[in-house]
Amino acid sequence: MTQRYNLLSLTVVVACYSQTAVADLREQCLLGVPHFHGEDVKGDPNQAPVYIEADNALINQPTDATYTGDVSIKQGNRSLFGEEVRVEQNSEQARKAFLKGSYQYRDNLIQAEGRDAAVDLTSKEADLSNTSYQLVDRQGRGTAESGHFNDQTRTLKNASFTSCLVNDKSWSIEANEMIQHVQDEYAEMWHARFKVMGVPVFYSPYLQFPIGDRRRSGLLIPSFERSSKNGFTYSQPFYWNIAPNMDATFTPTYYSRRGWQISPEFRYLTKLGEGLVATEYMAKDRLDEYQSGDGSRKRYLLHWRHNMSFLSDWRLNVIYTKVSDR
Repeated sequence: MTQRYNLLSLTVVVACYSQTAVADLREQCLLGVPHFHGEDVKGDPNQAPVYIEADNALINQPTDATYTGDVSIKQGNRSLFGEEVRVEQNSEQARKAFLKGSYQYRDNLIQAEGRDAAVDLTSKEADLSNTSYQLVDRQGRGTAESGHFNDQTRTLKNASFTSCLVNDKSWSIEANEMIQHVQDEYAEMWHARFKVMGVPVFYSPYLQFPIGDRRRSGLLIPSFERSSKNGFTYSQPFYWNIAPNMDATFTPTYYSRRGWQISPEFRYLTKLGEGLVATEYMAKDRLDEYQSGDGSRKRYLLHWRHNMSFLSDWRLNVIYTKVSDR
């Protein structure tokens, strides 16, 4: 009885610790990530009133005004802070703010800071220069020599992006031009360089990757290897977002000393449970040390894993694997 009690106690402690560890991990993932504060203003933000505060103001009514000293401009969900701001107005539908010197830009999607900017107060367009940016409530940050922001896209020149935490330089992507699609949550990059610890390891004339939680079909990052057994190895995975409850990955791999291999993987989540079907197939393995029992050089693997719950207290787990090797 004592042993059972100790085992039960240990299980409870491990379960509690695991939940705490998961919670801590989630907090660590958002460490240093800014959050949007204040009321989330709905409707057209361009129709929202503009509030300006500053230590000093020189107003030339009705065409322009210059504000200096702790300038704060707020309109809807966005806020601007700068040392000197000049607001020009040609009509009721044309009003622009020009920030000289250091500035900070904040809204419910992104935060940025740098030097010199121009913001259209009658639209969500903004031109920022020498800026560093951080996505709000999600991992993603970087720098840009210049950037043009609007409702749909953020176009950045000589820009970088990483999802690493602040002060973490494990990896980053740099590009001559980057377009971040806000609504569709993905980014396009031209002349992209992938860096690990600041060292370039991969170049692509064009690259596309997600910057949010939305899944997208497309090519994943390839891998290169070299070994005395396989020779040079190149793998190019392709991800297929079939539906919200299922997806697949196809990975053709070329071994210079063995031949081609294809590795499809299919994942699903249905009312009957969740599972995975993974296969690997090589029509002819040129490796001399391999030969199947029937003399064929064909190799394959089939794996199926399925989990389901039913009748509240019953579980069904299926694991099936078949391989061609002896």
